[in-house]
Amino acid sequence: MIRIFLAHASEDKKAVTNLYSRLKQNGYQPWLDEIDLLPGQNWTSEIPKAIRDSDVFIACLSSISIAKEGYVQREFKMAMQKMGEIPPGRIYLIPLRLDECQIPALRQEEYGINLVDYQWVDLFASDGFERLVKSLETRSGNVLNNSNSTTSYRPDEFSSATITAVKQRVEKSLMEAKLLTVRSKLDKVE
Repeated sequence: MIRIFLAHASEDKKAVTNLYSRLKQNGYQPWLDEIDLLPGQNWTSEIPKAIRDSDVFIACLSSISIAKEGYVQREFKMAMQKMGEIPPGRIYLIPLRLDECQIPALRQEEYGINLVDYQWVDLFASDGFERLVKSLETRSGNVLNNSNSTTSYRPDEFSSATITAVKQRVEKSLMEAKLLTVRSKLDKVE
């Protein structure tokens, strides 16, 4: 299952909580501070950990978040730092516009990464969520189609549909093997 960090301004919480629910319903594992931080956890260490552990970082942008000073800007910069360590062509950083805001020219100098260089998706567009899902499926495909045979995969990198299909095939194979064993024993008894 793809782990998705949802970075946002607190003023955009309602729209981002709705996005969280839609992603969850589609078999993804989104991370949202309000839901995933437990009482007593230190958010200043848990949020960077969640960003490091994420497979995808969605920068939820609005006219509020791009003008806001504070931790949301730090989250964007942490994601851009991680983006510099990811192989070219792999989707990790997805700018997602909640309204008709400008994409900020946020830079990570060491790797030459600029947020405006990444194609964004407009969640408010009629096909916005579907386009986001297509990006997430492409990210999932990067994992599944990696031609490097020495790569090992974590089970959480596969969609729930893929895991369910594999489980069903395994269960069917086990049932067929049990049936053959029973038939073989019956043949010996006769």
